Amino acid sequence: MWGWNYNNTYGNILDDTIHTQYPTLLKAASDFVARFVSSGTLPELSRSKLSDNLFLLLLKYVESPKLSKQFQLEYHELINLRADHYQLLQKFGPELIQQLNPLAKIDDIGYLIHLISLLVQQAIFQTHPIMMTAYFIFQGEPAWKDFLRQEISDALGNRVKVIGIEPFDLKDVQYNTQDIIISNLLLETQPVPIHYISMLPTKNELNTLIESTRSQYLLI
Repeated sequence: MWGWNYNNTYGNILDDTIHTQYPTLLKAASDFVARFVSSGTLPELSRSKLSDNLFLLLLKYVESPKLSKQFQLEYHELINLRADHYQLLQKFGPELIQQLNPLAKIDDIGYLIHLISLLVQQAIFQTHPIMMTAYFIFQGEPAWKDFLRQEISDALGNRVKVIGIEPFDLKDVQYNTQDIIISNLLLETQPVPIHYISMLPTKNELNTLIESTRSQYLLI
């Protein structure tokens, strides 16, 4: 049964009905995604289901305002957790709201923007799940080194890419601001944080390392 779930695959009949009955909403969703893509910062969104998902969110506002208000009351704290991560929405959001004005009255613009931010983030994770890189430097038995790197990679989750590297290669690395270094060797100061571990990492070392990557996840 088709409902208020996202990332749907529609049959031909339903797809035709959507295009026939809701061309304005489809255009609003499509235009919004196009503005993001044209900004040059999020080109991967053109390969995602963001346009379809945004259409469904807008449809919910038009056809089921009571359901939208209920969600707002239940999840108000959740949708505000990462609001500061979506500055582009402050630029493009009002344009989308203006397109919707003839179709629906939006009582809380900020709430709708926050919901859109969740869809945007989901689309980014679907097309580009790696959000940070951990450069792994370890001196020791190669078999243990490879095993430990894989264990750490699994522990940090699929939004963190763990790459083995030698100390002399650090000078050539182009870091992103959220990147980190994991090492059992004492290193010179680097532009990103260095997390030191033992030959046999302690529980405290691993917990500190894992905690340093939690900003990439909403609910952890």
